[in-house]
Amino acid sequence: MNAFEIIPDDFIIQGIVRANTRLQSLFGKIATILSLAYVSSSSSIEDGKIKIQISGQRTVNYEIVLTDVSEDDRWQNIYTWIYTDGNPTDKGLIAHNVISLHCKFEAIFNLNNTVFEAIKTNYSLYLRNSVDKYLEAHRLFLNKWYQEKIFIFSGRKIPRTGGVILASGVRREALEAILAQDPFLINKIAEYQIIEFQLTRSCQEFESLLDVE
Repeated sequence: MNAFEIIPDDFIIQGIVRANTRLQSLFGKIATILSLAYVSSSSSIEDGKIKIQISGQRTVNYEIVLTDVSEDDRWQNIYTWIYTDGNPTDKGLIAHNVISLHCKFEAIFNLNNTVFEAIKTNYSLYLRNSVDKYLEAHRLFLNKWYQEKIFIFSGRKIPRTGGVILASGVRREALEAILAQDPFLINKIAEYQIIEFQLTRSCQEFESLLDVE
């Protein structure tokens, strides 16, 4: 038997959704089932049912007949939020806490928009506290590489879900070694995604950054 690894993103396909209503229903249903599995603490699918457990402030267990599941954007949105930017482990823990408390009073498919907002708000508070703890060490790290003229610009994203650093004059392997020294990365507050690009044009003030090769 062949085994395939799939994720909710594989079934959130806007072009197909617009073109075929039947595919919209099928793909939306599969995306929701997979989102439930990825958001939960543990899950299994057997005998036509999905069993999920969410362990947070309390532990909740659900057993859902697959044919009873319909597309639910709220679970897809929570999944996308957890696995986009930031630390998915930390975001998942916050989501589990909020969802487990909410589901004490509501069925698992009765999530409303306030639940997702509560998850994001609690994560923002958690992130702010964690960031503040290591902020001075992070600034010293930045200062060192500004002095070495490796870092050119840096700043936080809006909303405060991360930051951006523009670096120049260093190969990727060397930059990875530099970023590994960041206290934010060491303490798992942030992760880095390196995006390489070739400068081809700039205003006069930044022409020195252009590759002269």
